[in-house]
Order: sequence, then structure tokens, then C-alpha cells
Amino acid sequence: MQTTTNNRFDDLAIKGRVVYPTDSDWDVAHQAFSTLVDQRPEAMVFPVDESDVVTIVNYAREHGVRIAPQATAHNAGALGDLDDTIVVQTSQMQSVSIDPVAHRVSVDGQPLRDAAGSDVDDDGAGLLTEPRMYQLVRQRGPIADRLFTIEFQDRGAEAFAFTFG
Repeated sequence: MQTTTNNRFDDLAIKGRVVYPTDSDWDVAHQAFSTLVDQRPEAMVFPVDESDVVTIVNYAREHGVRIAPQATAHNAGALGDLDDTIVVQTSQMQSVSIDPVAHRVSVDGQPLRDAAGSDVDDDGAGLLTEPRMYQLVRQRGPIADRLFTIEFQDRGAEAFAFTFG
């Protein structure tokens, strides 16, 4: 049972739920995989389908709110300071499907080669087959600013790119 009123995201119109620090289920909702991490965002958001995710991302963009995606509460420590952030916990998304979309990824205009993530080949070619987080690049060596490019072979494809670490 939620006990909050007039919270910042009350006008976020999604089918899933928004949980605030003052809600009775907050302790369960914001628990990270590691009990050593106490993530404290403004809210935890639990979308149930792809339209919820689109609504959340558009809402965040329009209201200047940061988003931290999280599928299983892993990697919570790397999220850092969560002030002015909502964690989008995708664990409630059970039956989402998409038409496969071919894509090619490059870094600084070059094929990935040894920087290829687990979801693309050495030339950066891959296929989006389901809505999930894809590992496209694994930067090895010194961390530096890079130009990361995703080219979709089909019209109408949309993606949200995130970096961790």
C-alpha cells in the first residue's frame, strides 16, 4: 500500500509503479543485489512494457531528470550519486518482443576489433532481437573520450545508449 501524496513523479503516466522513499515497500524496491550498496534515488520506477519505458525516458528528458537503468539490481555501486535520478528497474518486463533490427557499431569511426562487446562481432555487426541491455563495446586500456556510433540498417529503430564505470 502506498502512503505518499504529491510526489515529484505523480504525473508520470505508466502502467507500472513508482516507489518513493516514503512508501511502505521502499526497502524492498530499492534493494541492490549487493547488500553493501544502499542506492537512494528519488524514486524507483518499475515499467511493465516498452511503452512504459518510452514514457519514462521522454518524461525524464522533458523534466531534466537522470535515469539509471537496472535489470536485476546488479552493478548498483557503479551508479554513483543518485540525486535527481530515477532508477528504472526493468525486472517487471516479462513479455516484450521486437522485430529483429540489424546494426553496426563503431568507435572513433573504426571497427571495434578487440573492443567488441559480447553482442556484436569484431566488425561491430549485431542484431537486436529483444528489448534488453546489449553489450556493444568493452573499452580496454586507458579510459578516454570516444565517439560511439550505432548505425541501424532498418528505419524506425530506437535505442538508448548507456555507459557504466
